[in-house]
Amino acid sequence: MKNTLGIVIALLLLITAGCGTAPLENQSATSTEANGEANEVDVQLTTYRPETGDTKVFTSNNETLFTEEIIDQDDQYVQRIITLGSMKTTQILKWSDENVTVVYEDESSGGDIASILDEFEAMEEVDTLVEQPSGGSDLEISKVDSLQVPFGSFENVLKVRKAAGEEGIIITTYYAESVGLIKQIHETTGENPQKEIAELSSIK
Repeated sequence: MKNTLGIVIALLLLITAGCGTAPLENQSATSTEANGEANEVDVQLTTYRPETGDTKVFTSNNETLFTEEIIDQDDQYVQRIITLGSMKTTQILKWSDENVTVVYEDESSGGDIASILDEFEAMEEVDTLVEQPSGGSDLEISKVDSLQVPFGSFENVLKVRKAAGEEGIIITTYYAESVGLIKQIHETTGENPQKEIAELSSIK
């Protein structure tokens, strides 16, 4: 299956100079989860949709890693542009209460800010970012009481943990109500474990 931009970003973070990659035991995260353990619950995923018009900046060690701009949305879809360095990628997410999936992705658009929700053609293969808990899913979904990131503190945060491939890669993402993605952790395990953290620092 085609890797989605979320995983591509996580992989690129590891090779971007000065972005805070460090051994797991030495990594000092600027975010903490209140009350320790996350709690597994059913959630209404549409409450975690971001607001149209928001541009979110994600940083690590005070350096900008990528931005997420919410271009448009309707009852079914959310259109966003992810900017990572000079690369701009347009994505459309199908965002329901059951799951959040990437159904369209275009790196050749140049980050066109016009809405294409009425005309895009969905991909045959989709990648699931979030879904309600089920026995056959490779995603672990739970809630965290509160989470602190550089932008501020959020409550009732959705935590999604996914093992990517067979290389010992674990990607954990956090979503806040009416904001969407606020934090991403990329971890590799094995002989040289590493952790990369990207956190929301501003919303324009």
